[in-house]
Amino acid sequence: MIDRLSQTDLCKQAGVSRATLNDLENDTGDPRRSSALAVEMALREKGVNFVDDGDKIGVIMPKSMR
Repeated sequence: MIDRLSQTDLCKQAGVSRATLNDLENDTGDPRRSSALAVEMALREKGVNFVDDGDKIGVIMPKSMR
């Protein structure tokens, strides 16, 4: 079973600051690509899948994270 992931835990796991995570979430500031990739990898480790099939883009989360 996958546990819910708080913003604080995600920041720790990804090695980014809360401000950087907020910038990524809100599409503001100028976060580094490496920060975005670190957040993506941390989420993937928790079972989140990112989809880009040419027609659709999105995120698929395990039910236990909702």
